[in-house]
Amino acid sequence: MSRTTQETTMFKPVSKTETVSRTIHEVVEALQEKGYNPIDQLAGYLLSGDPAYVTSYKDARLKIRQFNRYELIEALLQSYLKELPQKMRIMGLDLGTRTIGVAVSDEMGLIARGIETIRRSGTKNDLARLHELVQKEEVGAFVLGYPKNMNGTIGERGKASEAFSKLLQTEFPDAKITLWDERLSTVAAEKVLIDADLTRKKRKKVIDMMAAVVILQNYLDSLRR
Repeated sequence: MSRTTQETTMFKPVSKTETVSRTIHEVVEALQEKGYNPIDQLAGYLLSGDPAYVTSYKDARLKIRQFNRYELIEALLQSYLKELPQKMRIMGLDLGTRTIGVAVSDEMGLIARGIETIRRSGTKNDLARLHELVQKEEVGAFVLGYPKNMNGTIGERGKASEAFSKLLQTEFPDAKITLWDERLSTVAAEKVLIDADLTRKKRKKVIDMMAAVVILQNYLDSLRR
C-alpha cells in the first residue's frame, strides 16, 4: 500500500469570518468590474439593507445576502483592525556604571512607569535582561538618557550613552533609539522621591529607575507639544 493511501488528511473548516471576508472580496471585485465605487455601494447596502446597491453581476447580490449586515460589518472591522500598526511601548533607560534604571510607557505613549533597576554584571548579562524586559513589555523603541554638561558639551558619560545606543541598535535592529538630554533628571527624580517621604536608604534603591521615568516622561510629553 502506498504512503499516500495510508495517510489521513485532516479537514480544516473555514471560519465564518473568513467565509464572509472572501464573499466581500468577491462582491468588491464584481462592483469594480461593473464600474461602481465598491465603498459607496457597500455603505449604501449596509446602511439601508437595500440589495439594489449591489450588482447582480457574478451573483454578487445573491452572495452578499447570505449574511446579515452585522456579520458583514464585523468582518470589515476585523480586516481593518488587522491592518492597523501594532502599538508598541517605549522603554526609557538611565545608564549608569553600576545600574541601569528602566521605565516603560503605556501603549498610548502617555505615561511612564518604572519597572526595574538592573544591577550591571557585564554587557552580555545586561543585554540579556533587557531582551527579557523588551519581550515581556512589548517594547518597540528606546529613549536613552544622554547626559550632557551644563554648557552642552559631551563628557565621558555622554560618550558612554552614545556607545550604548549603538549597542542597542545592533541588538534591536528594528527599534528606534532616541538619545534624550537628561540634564537634571536625577535631581528631578530625587525631588519626587523626597516629596514621597522616602528614606535616604529607600531612595538609593530606586533613584535610577525613577530617573528613567523622568527621562521617558519628558520625552513622551515632548511628543504632544
